[in-house]
Amino acid sequence: MPTDIYLVRHGETHWNLTGRLQGRADVSLSRRGVAQARRVGQYLHDLLSGEREVALYSSPLRRARQTAQIIARHLDVEYQLSPNLTEMCFGRWEGLSRPEIEQRQPGFLRRWQTEADQVVFPSGETCQQVDARASAALGELVRRHTGSQLVLVTHGQVIRGLLCLGLRLEPGVRNLINLDNGSVSHLVTSGEGNWRVAESNRVPAPVPDDTVTPPNT
Repeated sequence: MPTDIYLVRHGETHWNLTGRLQGRADVSLSRRGVAQARRVGQYLHDLLSGEREVALYSSPLRRARQTAQIIARHLDVEYQLSPNLTEMCFGRWEGLSRPEIEQRQPGFLRRWQTEADQVVFPSGETCQQVDARASAALGELVRRHTGSQLVLVTHGQVIRGLLCLGLRLEPGVRNLINLDNGSVSHLVTSGEGNWRVAESNRVPAPVPDDTVTPPNT
């Protein structure tokens, strides 16, 4: 029986709103991010089969854990932490805005957009390191829950890397893949170490703008 894997990008944070690199910074969900997590939870509740096991795992970072906690209530399951689902480390540039990064190293972000595997963040991880640990985590969890419905709450770079692997794309183009906060991407694996992408960036329902919390609150 195939294993279905649902990759959930955490809900929005204030740093998402202001365009700051988060990486390993432990940022909380915004009000809108909480609303996004609730909609994902309801979507998965309606989607998943009650006849197959549902296993829920999360990155240990706060924004992912908060999203997983909300989803867990909808699915009536406990969630567990998986450290290798943690976001890419952006090193000394975590917390910086795009203009601040451009000022420090002109042209870096342009290369990051189209040649992500060729750039290195100061004291940060490479795309290859992220993809290696993420694919190892996915393989371990699939072996542990073969034939089940796996929900993994994680981050943009982790999901983009797994989508590139599933679509047989070069890792350098990962940032050309659109991936919204509170989105769900669906992978299917036969348990032979490979997976295919059934759907990417499904946003269950738009969250009204009036749920947005001003960045300074």
